Amino acid sequence: MRKKVKSFTLDEEIYNSLMAKFKEHKVEGSLSLFVHNSMKELLEYITGIKEELEIKKSAYNVPLSFVIDEVVKNPLLIGHTQSLEFRDQNSSDGSGYLSKYEIDVEEWNDKYEAQKMKVSVEFYVFLKTNLYDLSPNGKYLVNRETGKKYIPVDRTRLVEIDIV
Repeated sequence: MRKKVKSFTLDEEIYNSLMAKFKEHKVEGSLSLFVHNSMKELLEYITGIKEELEIKKSAYNVPLSFVIDEVVKNPLLIGHTQSLEFRDQNSSDGSGYLSKYEIDVEEWNDKYEAQKMKVSVEFYVFLKTNLYDLSPNGKYLVNRETGKKYIPVDRTRLVEIDIV
């Protein structure tokens, strides 16, 4: 069953430019088909994330509303891991692989927790290991065992810094 949507708001300049491109290149598809497919993909994605959150309720703190808000603000985030599966002994189904939704839920949870702590995601992923503390000024990490100071290069690598 289809529902005819009466209206929604678009930036007029973007809409006109897009329609001109469609006409110029004699595109057979339509804007409504694109919107339909995008909404279908969004629903599938949100449903998958919701199911993953329900499977591992105790492992994640991120609310579904946070994920939906982030995806709506940046729709290109949907599906960035759709074809990926990673080997992991902690997979929820015992298969040894993380599903595309498990991977995304981990990332959303990290982003959510980082925002709550008011740190970057790169800092948060190291802080959650309990091997590092955040410096008093919040600009670097301190190894709890050695006292050495680090800044994250990305979510997997640190660079030691020399601060006196």
